[in-house]
Amino acid sequence: MPLPALLAVTALAGSAALSGRAQADSFARKTAAQAAAHKARLVELLRAGRGRDALELNKAEGKRGLDLRGADLSGVNLFAVNLANANLKGSVLTGANLTGAFLSDANLIGADLTGTNLTGAGLTKSNLTGASLLSANLTGAFLSGADL
Repeated sequence: MPLPALLAVTALAGSAALSGRAQADSFARKTAAQAAAHKARLVELLRAGRGRDALELNKAEGKRGLDLRGADLSGVNLFAVNLANANLKGSVLTGANLTGAFLSDANLIGADLTGTNLTGAGLTKSNLTGASLLSANLTGAFLSGADL
């Protein structure tokens, strides 16, 4: 193949590679934006006391366990809400009502649970490593297999 043709083919291949990378970057940005919008909708539903709707939305999107990493749910009433397998890593739940909530296998690493009411909450096999439980009410909470 003559040198000019070889250079043209090489340039075209390089352009396709750049185009592929740009598409991948665009897809990653779109996916991240969709994930952020999904999380914002979940938080909105939970704040409105519509935990069941949040779970249904999550299920409709084919997700297992709510992804609420870093979410601010302070003061929210989550009475008896099913948050099994939820990812609440680094979330702020100060003063929230989690009475009777189901949090089995939940990731609560580094979560702020200061002043949270966890009376009768099921925290079986949940991970509370580094979580702040200052003034939290854990009366009757189930902590079997939980990492504290």
